[in-house]
Amino acid sequence: MKHSVAGGKVTVTAKVKDAQKVWLMHRSSPKEPFKQVEMPTAGALYSITLDKPAGFQYYVIAEGDRLAVCSPERASYVFYEVK
Repeated sequence: MKHSVAGGKVTVTAKVKDAQKVWLMHRSSPKEPFKQVEMPTAGALYSITLDKPAGFQYYVIAEGDRLAVCSPERASYVFYEVK
C-alpha cells in the first residue's frame, strides 16, 4: 500500500493477490462518511488517482470469492492519512 501526491491529486496504489475487486474507501474529513470507489487493475497492481482535499483519509478493501481483507487491518478504527 502506498500513496503519492502531485499537483493537487493523490494516487493510491495497492499490490493485491487473488482479489476479484478492490475498493478504495475515502473521505476528506473525519466528520464525513467514507465514499466507496472501485480501484482499476493492471495485473496485481490496483491504482486510482483522485483530487486531494485537506485531511484525506482512506483504507482499502480487497474482496475475494470467500472473504474480504482490509488495509490497514483495523480499518474500522485506523486509517491511512494523506497530509
